[in-house]
Amino acid sequence: MAGPNATQVSVVQYGDTNTAELTWKNQQSKTQLINLVGRIPSRTAAAPALGSALRFAVQTAVSPASGGRVGVARAVVMLVTGKSADDVKEAANEALAAGD
Repeated sequence: MAGPNATQVSVVQYGDTNTAELTWKNQQSKTQLINLVGRIPSRTAAAPALGSALRFAVQTAVSPASGGRVGVARAVVMLVTGKSADDVKEAANEALAAGD
């Protein structure tokens, strides 16, 4: 089940730029999520900047401004295909600190 009082999904596409393709403010039913994800355009491969992508996800995609609920746990899952071109450790520490 997906929705404002259930599980919520946010999708960020990263690469040479980061884009919030789907935020928690979008209507979220299983059918709507499948349709929205199916319409996300793919990008050409770029050197993955995972630190930048993680910062973007924490500051944008899972924030209260994007529909994140106060007092509800948030998780960021990243699917990666290569070694990061930037520093991930610092971004991970920032993400942990933001989760307090």
